[in-house]
Amino acid sequence: MSLNVNILPAFEQLGLYDDLMKVSFISPGMHVYNESMQELGYRDNDDIKEMYVTQRTVLYPRSNLVPSPTNIITLYPRFELGSFPPPPLSTNMIIRFLRMGYDYIVFSRPDLYDLLLAQIDPGRIHFGKKIVSIKQDEGGVEIHCADDTSYKGSILVGADGAYSAVRQGIYKDLESQGKLPASDAEGLQMGYINIVGTTDALDEEKYPLLKDDFTHFHFIVGENKPYTVGFSPVELQTSIVFW
Repeated sequence: MSLNVNILPAFEQLGLYDDLMKVSFISPGMHVYNESMQELGYRDNDDIKEMYVTQRTVLYPRSNLVPSPTNIITLYPRFELGSFPPPPLSTNMIIRFLRMGYDYIVFSRPDLYDLLLAQIDPGRIHFGKKIVSIKQDEGGVEIHCADDTSYKGSILVGADGAYSAVRQGIYKDLESQGKLPASDAEGLQMGYINIVGTTDALDEEKYPLLKDDFTHFHFIVGENKPYTVGFSPVELQTSIVFW
């Protein structure tokens, strides 16, 4: 699994960023080959890390406040200061240019699960549940499960995958009211088939790339064929490769 700049700030806000990095590889870029293993090109991930944002700070007239680079770094601990120009004489604004410093990382999905589950009281999570019906009224929402258990709450979040039982329950309700859009009544359309897997633990002497402290992304593109193969090391402790 991979994450990058669009979500890693949330992990930092939750205090989980450092723990996530302990089980992750940084990915500096991606190598692309043809099926004869001739390298077609390399794309680095610098453009993912170096995202520029602009922050404007209003200075009131006669104010002695001068924004400090130290204050910026305190507010945004993984931002690097790009430039800090003085305000134009005709305005009361200082424009600050900051660089975001998050890498593209990959890791084993079970490691992420373990990290997230460790933050929650085990009694609040129920595994092996299958939702068979949903009922919603002014008092909240109730789900009924295949094992004949029911749970009621204020909000139900349907984060249960592509064929979400929660979404199907909502669709059924909307359809009965004549409010379901025609596009949502259609089946899922996939333009490709993705087959994934992992190796067993590999010998680092036989595969020296596994000794590196970053991951190697390699993609092999079939010639006049609708196939692409990708592989990369993903687990720090056991030297496995995903494909």
